[in-house]
Amino acid sequence: MKKEWYKSSWIKGILIGFTQVIAVILIISMVWIISCPRAAANVLKGDNVQYEDTQGFAETFMNQYADILAGLEAKEQFETDGEFDGDKIVDIQNVSNSQPIDGKNEHGLAYRLSDLIDWEEKIYDGDINSDQYGSSGENEILVCKKPDSTYEYYYFSDFKSKIDSGELKFINETEDHSSTSILQELQDGEYYEEDGDSKLTVIDQDNAVQYVDCWDYDGTWVEETCSPIDAENVLDIVNHNPEWNGNLDQAFTQIWNVLSIINVEKQAYDSMLSGYEENSSNVTYLYADRDKKTIYTNRKEYTDFDNLDDSVKKIGMLDKYVLVGARASQFKGNVTGVLYSDCNYHNRLVTEPQDFVFIMGVDTKYPVQDAFYYESHSYSYYQSGIGVALAGAILSGILLMVCIIWLTIVVGRKPEDTELYLIGFDKLPTEVGAIIVVGLWGIFAAIMLNVANYLSSIVWSDEIYYLGWSPGASVPMLIGIGILGFGTCAFFMFGYLSLIRRIKARSLWKRSVLRWLGIHAYAFFRMIPAVGRQCLIMIAFIITQFLWASGDGIFLLIASAADVAAFIYVMLQAAGRKQIVKGIHRIAEGQVDYKIPLKGLKGEQKDIAESINRIGDGLDAAVEAGMKNERLKTDLITNVSHDIKTPLTSIINYIDLMKRENIQDPKIQSYLEVLEAKAQRLKTLTEDVVEASKVSSGNVVLNCMKLNLTEMIQQTSGEFVEKFEKRDLKEILNLPEEPAYVWADGRRTWRILENIYNNAAKYALEGSRIYADLKLTETEVVFSLKNVSEQPLNISADELTERFIRGDVSRSTEGSGLGLSIARDLAKLMNAKFELYLDGDLFRVTITFARIND
Repeated sequence: MKKEWYKSSWIKGILIGFTQVIAVILIISMVWIISCPRAAANVLKGDNVQYEDTQGFAETFMNQYADILAGLEAKEQFETDGEFDGDKIVDIQNVSNSQPIDGKNEHGLAYRLSDLIDWEEKIYDGDINSDQYGSSGENEILVCKKPDSTYEYYYFSDFKSKIDSGELKFINETEDHSSTSILQELQDGEYYEEDGDSKLTVIDQDNAVQYVDCWDYDGTWVEETCSPIDAENVLDIVNHNPEWNGNLDQAFTQIWNVLSIINVEKQAYDSMLSGYEENSSNVTYLYADRDKKTIYTNRKEYTDFDNLDDSVKKIGMLDKYVLVGARASQFKGNVTGVLYSDCNYHNRLVTEPQDFVFIMGVDTKYPVQDAFYYESHSYSYYQSGIGVALAGAILSGILLMVCIIWLTIVVGRKPEDTELYLIGFDKLPTEVGAIIVVGLWGIFAAIMLNVANYLSSIVWSDEIYYLGWSPGASVPMLIGIGILGFGTCAFFMFGYLSLIRRIKARSLWKRSVLRWLGIHAYAFFRMIPAVGRQCLIMIAFIITQFLWASGDGIFLLIASAADVAAFIYVMLQAAGRKQIVKGIHRIAEGQVDYKIPLKGLKGEQKDIAESINRIGDGLDAAVEAGMKNERLKTDLITNVSHDIKTPLTSIINYIDLMKRENIQDPKIQSYLEVLEAKAQRLKTLTEDVVEASKVSSGNVVLNCMKLNLTEMIQQTSGEFVEKFEKRDLKEILNLPEEPAYVWADGRRTWRILENIYNNAAKYALEGSRIYADLKLTETEVVFSLKNVSEQPLNISADELTERFIRGDVSRSTEGSGLGLSIARDLAKLMNAKFELYLDGDLFRVTITFARIND
């Protein structure tokens, strides 16, 4: 076949190498664009915008505008006569309610400014406990309620000292509940405010009640590092100042708020002092309050209030400035994108004074190396190459996609045939290959990042912090990014091409560790009994619900998916179970050919349904075989009986004819009598067999009527008097005086009675008594006949009612073995109950009919 050159190894090698190069170009171009995104946007718009007209300049300008105002506000708060005043009094309630620090103690809880700053710094540095809720240990605070409903607060150590010294004691103390255990319970927080079940009453040495209740304080708290004005600690204030008594939580909450406010304002104050002083910034600012005739500025030449207007004009002559006054009409400025609404935000310096002016300008020649200087140089530097970076990013991105698509098509192929070729790495399990590639890339990336951190520690040192904006600092950075990009692309392409070869060979999943685990897990799961599998499923479901309770997003997603899966599983199981139960009911009702549909059934339910269907098939076959055997048996009995009956009739007729010939020879007469007796017995047997066949197959038509069973028993008893007398049997007949009406077929009932009487006449012990009893109940008529058997009865009652079974095992007496079987089947056809009872030689048959009214 014709070789396809684009699949050749050298072409693939060139493509892979070219892919590496253009990937590095793409990464460097994207880094360049990301470093100055606004310059890239301007190039795309076709604008050649200077840094001073960019949004970046406006954002930096407004950030410094806000910093300066915040710093000036903090300066006003922290200073007195232009100098930092650490002794300035800070009223906690006023400052917490956003009022300025005015140096007055109006509400009784106040601190020196320097103390609050030190306190805040210790919290920030972690030198003291910063837990805002609940005191602990020796700092545990106890609340004691006085009889007059005021409160006194103790640190636990102070309260314990008074208890130990005997100055105070608990009225609740007992031998089993000492003061030591009560103190421990207090420290453990076992007593609560207004806890009616466990109030602690405290008395003094004179047994006077000092406190009606005590409990552990569990409100806001902060560890104290300094004392309030005119007090030892906060508890001293709330114990003696009526305004604060009972409001310890409010006091500590407001202290927390003030410490947070001091922290923010101290940062703003320090930032303004260090960043905006004269000759340290390209920014010039001036704030003047005309009412107070005060000026704040970072230029000495503008400090004279009398020259305020000239100072404002000079600052307004800078290249970029913004002027804000008390009225919107006073707003002026030439900073692109900055509006009056941006400048008039919440700050006391621009909201409270009735007449003020604030002007801020930037010298765009940037004589001082501040943020504006470095951002300007960075913008110019990156803007010069942004066009090339954009073009490089677009072109390299297109070429990279072309190369990847080309390699995706030809990887694993050779020009001379259509076979797929794998390398040794492709034969590793999928997850193992992925771990190797990602792991090696991770090691490579970690090494490169460590090198980058080392270089950055040199480049971004304090002395040359802003050299990062210069070309000299960017070149090493870009080289490092290029090397990292080259390595990343190499590892990506190696893993990607292996992935494509696996997909083409259809081995991605076949050689997967997950697939292997899944197969073995499924096999193991199938080996576990059904109950065990259900337990595992329930445990997994419960675990997901506990994960849901944790509230995490990923666990919530997993638990939700588990709930949906559980709902679907339960519904499918219920539907499958209903399908199986329906099939069982159908088969139980006689539809043995019914088949349970297997569609939608899975696992164990499917196995059960298939087994039930096989049982149904077996039952169907058994029923069919039984019916066939019954038909064959019936046909056989009918045919044989018919074949016997015809010659038997002839024999009986010829015997009758011979008897009419007046034969005198006694010997021949005896022969004829024997022949006649045996022929009659054979005739009776044939009739019994036919009758039994009809009864058992249900081919009997009943003509039921209202029948007096008492009369029929009397008639039957009379018929058998001669037979009983021949064997010296005496019948004891017990009949009720009232008639016993039943709904039955008279001829078939007579046959039942005849058969059981015949049975007694043949098998009862000679010279014994036969008991015939007829009893009536509200709903039933019960007839029983019992006698003592001549032969031992070594068989069960059920066997005795089977066909051709006789109590006379030697068969020395007359009988076909069908009498009781016929009687039982006829009774069943008439809905009567036929029961036999055997106990040694005692034989009893009981027939129960439903009684009908007169």
